Order: sequence, then C-alpha cells, then structure tokens
Amino acid sequence: MFNAVRYLLWIEYLIHLVAVFMLVAAVGGIVLSTLTGFSITKNVLLLIGNALLIMIIKEVLWTVIKFFKKERFSIASFIMIGIISAIRQNLFVEAQISLNKSHGWDPLLEIGTNTLIIFVLSVAYYIVKKAEACSND
Repeated sequence: MFNAVRYLLWIEYLIHLVAVFMLVAAVGGIVLSTLTGFSITKNVLLLIGNALLIMIIKEVLWTVIKFFKKERFSIASFIMIGIISAIRQNLFVEAQISLNKSHGWDPLLEIGTNTLIIFVLSVAYYIVKKAEACSND
C-alpha cells in the first residue's frame, strides 16, 4: 500500500506540472495574439479550461490519496472542486459570448450565478479552514 501512495503522490506532482505548462502556454498564446493580431482566443480559453479540468481531477486524486494514507477527510477539497468548476464554467460562457457575439441576459445571468457560487464557496472554504485550524490547536 505504501508504494501505491508514493506513486499517486508522484502522479499528482506530474499533474501539477502539466497544468502549469498549460497555463504558461496560454499566457504565451495571449502574448502572441496581442503582438501579432491573430485571434486565438478560443484556443487559449480551451487551454485554460482544460488546465482547470486537470486541477479538478487532481483535487479528486488528492482526496483518494488522503483516504489511502488514512488521513482525516476534509470537505475543503470538494469546496475547491466547486470553486474551480464555477470558474471553468464562467470561462466557457465568456468564450461563447466572445466568439458568438451573443447578446442577451442569459449568459450574464449564468456568469452572475457562477460568480455568486464562487463567492459563497470561497467563504465556506475560509470557514472550513479556520475550523480545521481551531480543531488542530
């Protein structure tokens, strides 16, 4: 069991590296788009969205690793998954607005709802982390 956990931790480290390289590539795409005038917004947003999806999967993997290590379960990981998911959804809605030049209240309502979810989950994350710190003292 110990070797399996060690391999899972190594895989999690690699997942972090992949996500970082994807985000750095997205930054490079933004700079390239700015300097050359090429419109690669859709590809950059897809790259960022996929990097966030990788981070969601990483959070689930971290929860499984904690289970195998017989560590205490924390709801904070699932709150973080919710935050990342809402941010990812906002990016996709923004991409649809940019690419389709769509107008109306539906996309704005979806972005507002996701932003409210991000705020509420961020407050919940803060409360959970404070409660965990108080229980550890």
